[in-house]
Amino acid sequence: MSDTKVAVFGIYSSSEDLASATDALNTAGFPASEISTFSAVDGVTGALRDMGLSEYEAELYDGHLRKGGILISVHCDTPGEIMRAKEVMTSSGGEHISSSGESMVETMKMPAVAAAS
Repeated sequence: MSDTKVAVFGIYSSSEDLASATDALNTAGFPASEISTFSAVDGVTGALRDMGLSEYEAELYDGHLRKGGILISVHCDTPGEIMRAKEVMTSSGGEHISSSGESMVETMKMPAVAAAS
């Protein structure tokens, strides 16, 4: 990867869920210095865009923050770290998990479609 880090983002609904996720990320090898959180604040859309999110994603996260959600960001250096951070966030109850530069559609799991006969 390049010298630019990628951030993996997820939304948690409570501080208890966030604490559990942070512990799980630490156990998975992510140091506290690489984990950031954002709670209810005004006007984070621009800051999130500056972190590499699309306008749509930044507004989506901003909306969740305004409704009391808590955003967590984990800085990753390698594709393996990105995958591991997403897996930890998913298993710890994170929602709307994405990484900078990816669209939400690309990160959503889609059901398999059976071939038409």
